[in-house]
Amino acid sequence: MTEERTIAYLLEELPAEEMELFEDECFAKESWPEEVDSIEGDLIDAYLRRELSPERRERFENNYLTTSARQERVAHAAALLRHVDERNAARKTAVEAAPVRPRLIQRLRPHWPGSAWGLRAAAVFAALVVVIGLLWFLVLRVPSTGAYATLTLGLAGNNRSGQGSFGRIRLPKGSGLKASLKLPEAVPSTPRYKIELDDDDGTVMQTATVAPEDGTVTIVIPASELSPGKYVFKLFAIPADGREQRVPGSYDLIVE
Repeated sequence: MTEERTIAYLLEELPAEEMELFEDECFAKESWPEEVDSIEGDLIDAYLRRELSPERRERFENNYLTTSARQERVAHAAALLRHVDERNAARKTAVEAAPVRPRLIQRLRPHWPGSAWGLRAAAVFAALVVVIGLLWFLVLRVPSTGAYATLTLGLAGNNRSGQGSFGRIRLPKGSGLKASLKLPEAVPSTPRYKIELDDDDGTVMQTATVAPEDGTVTIVIPASELSPGKYVFKLFAIPADGREQRVPGSYDLIVE
């Protein structure tokens, strides 16, 4: 199940016998292989960024974009890429436009001639340390208000599912997030589930083991762990034997 063979399968470049063999290998596993989903996502990004050859771009449009679930997945990916590109462009513009200002000590130095410079600089530094310490104690250590914005997400579609959902939320300042993830009907009921939150770079930011309630599982994320960007929730079923089983697909979210 190499990357090239997976791409050839998705673009229907393999002979019919090879296509059936590839699908048999995938369905023989306990869950849909994560590497197939990952390669499919990279293929979609390459198509959107016009990195495919003319031949493969044509096969992508004629052979891959044949179901509503795949078309929706490409639309979601296009929205995410636009958001990331706009955010990166805004950051670059802000960095280029920001004036370079001298540090406080550098601005004060011309007014402190001679040997008094070292003593006065040390005094200013000590005063800054005291002020920062007071701010940390009086402000940063104030308990959180516990305000949380709430959001319900559905499982995004994969190769075999026609269902999909895509979340977007603008968090009030200082507000955390309470995300409720809908459990797909095809997932066997288990007493516990593990939720994994990944950021835009694929870094695992938080995990939580929770019990289902009314067909959903809920994770609470503090405001300090959220910033504008793309996030992905991954769900794992934990049956009675304790062996985690990844639920195919993911819950996609953009925080504005």
